[in-house]
Amino acid sequence: MNKQKLVSGIRSTGKLHLGNYYDAMKGIDKVVNTYDANFFIADLHTLTTHPSREHMSKNALEAAASYLASGLNPEHCTFYTQSALSAEVAELSLYLGMVMPLGELMRCPTFKEKAKKHPDNVNYGLVGYPVLMTADILLHKGEVVPVGEDQLVHLEMARQIVLYGEIFAYPQPLAENAVRIPALHGQGKMSKSDGIDKYISLQDDKSQIDEKVKKAYSDPTRLYLQQPGHPSVQDCNIYHLHNVLLNYQKILIRS
Repeated sequence: MNKQKLVSGIRSTGKLHLGNYYDAMKGIDKVVNTYDANFFIADLHTLTTHPSREHMSKNALEAAASYLASGLNPEHCTFYTQSALSAEVAELSLYLGMVMPLGELMRCPTFKEKAKKHPDNVNYGLVGYPVLMTADILLHKGEVVPVGEDQLVHLEMARQIVLYGEIFAYPQPLAENAVRIPALHGQGKMSKSDGIDKYISLQDDKSQIDEKVKKAYSDPTRLYLQQPGHPSVQDCNIYHLHNVLLNYQKILIRS
C-alpha cells in the first residue's frame, strides 16, 4: 500500500519557537513512519523580510538542526532546502500567480496581520506568500500538509486551485497540528518577527524561559492579588499557553 505524500516546510527567519514546533515538528517520528514525508527549509519564503546572505545561511542551518533534534531521520524521508528546487518552485509559482485573484490574496488574514505590524515592508512576496506555498505543495503532489490554525486559509487556496483539473491531489490538513500558540505579549500568535524576547525559542534554557514567562501577558481582569481573576478569558495568553503545553485541549485564539 502506497503511503500518502506529506509536505511540510518551515521558514528559516531566526531561532525557532514553540509555535514552529507544534506546527511542523511535534510527533515528527510518527509522521515519517506514517507518510511519504517531504520536509524542507523554506528559505525562499524568508526573502520577504530581506535577510542578509549570512543570516539566510545561518538560519537555514539552525532550522535544519532543530528538525534533526526533534527526531527527524533524513534516511527515512526527503529533507531539503527550498532553494535547491528554486527553478521548479519559482516556475510553478509564476503559473499559479497568473490565475490567483489578487483580491483573495489581499483579504488573507495573515497578510493583513503582517501588513499591519510592518507597514513599511509590504511587498509582492508577502502578498503572494500563499501562491508560493501552494507551489511547494503541488510540486510534490502533496496529499497531507501539517499546518497551524492561521495557515489553514492558505491551504484552502491550494485546494481551490486543484479542483480545476485532475493533475494534483486534493491536499488535506494534518488536523492534530491545527493549534495556535499565543504570543507572550498578548497580541496574536507567537511569531519570530515580534523579537526574541516575545517568544520562547527552542534553544532557550530554563533561566531564559523563566524570565520570559514572568513577563508574559496574564489575566487583564485581575488588577490586585486578592481578586480571584478569570484565567480562562480570551486575552489571558499565559493560561492558554499553559493548556496547550499540558495537552488539555487545542486552543484557538483570535488575533
